[in-house]
Amino acid sequence: MQSTIVRLYNLYEAYKKKIADLKKEKAEAVDLMAIYQRKLDIYKQAMGIRWATFTEENGLYTFEDSTTFDIITQEFKFKPSAESEDFEVRLIAIPESCLSRLADEVMLHINVMDAEPNYDARINLELMDVFESDKWDLPNALFKDKDSVALRIFFEGMLDKKIPFEIIARGQGVGSWNGVQTVKDYSAKELSRYPGNKGKMDSTFVRLRKSEVIIHIDRAITMEVNSFTDPVSSSISISNEDILAAMTKYKLSKNDILSAYRTATILKTLKTEVNVLAGKYLNREEAKIVIDRFNKQWLKTRINVGRTLFKIEDF
Repeated sequence: MQSTIVRLYNLYEAYKKKIADLKKEKAEAVDLMAIYQRKLDIYKQAMGIRWATFTEENGLYTFEDSTTFDIITQEFKFKPSAESEDFEVRLIAIPESCLSRLADEVMLHINVMDAEPNYDARINLELMDVFESDKWDLPNALFKDKDSVALRIFFEGMLDKKIPFEIIARGQGVGSWNGVQTVKDYSAKELSRYPGNKGKMDSTFVRLRKSEVIIHIDRAITMEVNSFTDPVSSSISISNEDILAAMTKYKLSKNDILSAYRTATILKTLKTEVNVLAGKYLNREEAKIVIDRFNKQWLKTRINVGRTLFKIEDF
């Protein structure tokens, strides 16, 4: 019994020491956990707690608010906005471990500027007031000799069939000036006539009578064709029953249809000129690839007017 009691007392002393050691380790662990938690709070404060959702395709990340990041070019772009917005940039270096103070150097090149609309477009044709009142005949060719370099780049892009190609066409109807460029006026109030004696020549009206052809070449080739009118009511005569039915169903104005006619004219002219110029700047085999690809997409193109779409041949 004495031997048992001595052994138990020895175990008791060993357990007391073990408990003391564990209490010390627990205190140290609690302190370390507090340090981890404080570091985690700093990370959350720096990075945020609600991460924006995104989709990714071939290295192009598109976030829920339409902001994009291109992992190939390392370009981060906010969505276009008509209003001035503040933004904050935070540089975050990731250390080797969560508590390490050592991390690789982080560098950022940032450029903030007032860019001209469509400054990065390979081709940006602005047709200012080229159509006669209530008409849609183009008086001149779209492309000039000065466009030859941009056209060659466009054709070279078209030769790469891996690069997607689309044509977006819109009859924008009445336009408005947003301080930088002409855009669609979604709450347009049409006028019965031009104000004053020289309203038709007023620059505030002239800049609204605009059509444009824009070609962007990046991860995809996108050709946009837009046409706008000023807010004075159009008096065009429309006999096409399908167009008349669409006007009633979708509450389209004659200015909407007039702009669509002008967009259709531009599209038809584009087809003719691209077919000719491809043969001029490329050899026969390459020209055939470009022409076939362009014409195939051209045939699929629909002109967006309000809440509906029209075929080119409808005009």
